[in-house]
Amino acid sequence: MVRKTNSKQREIMELTLPQAIDYYLTALTLEGKSPETILRHRKKLTAFATFLQNGGAPLKICSLAVEDGRAFVKLLMERTTKYDDHLHREQVQGGLAPQTVHGFVRSLRAFASWLEREGYTQDNIFKAIKPQVSSSFDTASVRR
Repeated sequence: MVRKTNSKQREIMELTLPQAIDYYLTALTLEGKSPETILRHRKKLTAFATFLQNGGAPLKICSLAVEDGRAFVKLLMERTTKYDDHLHREQVQGGLAPQTVHGFVRSLRAFASWLEREGYTQDNIFKAIKPQVSSSFDTASVRR
């Protein structure tokens, strides 16, 4: 029994963010989530992992903190262009819509909930991330 616990602890200590994202997407697939849902989470979480990696080694899950999520959301809220690296649209001036930022937050929070349920973290590290909503943002108009 001790051997399994130590093996799980070692796996948790060595698990990188990209690996955890792959595990999460596999779990979503097995839960029967739509390909569109899985693709949406993949894009958002990959952008987050790329932001944190910033040319260095991938971050380990055990080092992930709420501040990482907040810094990423702040960057999204401060963006001045849309469609960066988009396959079908040219980059244009203008910030991201609040609905877009909230989509990223929802993906981060769902991922963090899964990490907690699976035992990779002790709590939902991104539960407290709540970006300021602009006065023009109508939550009732957002598709769920």
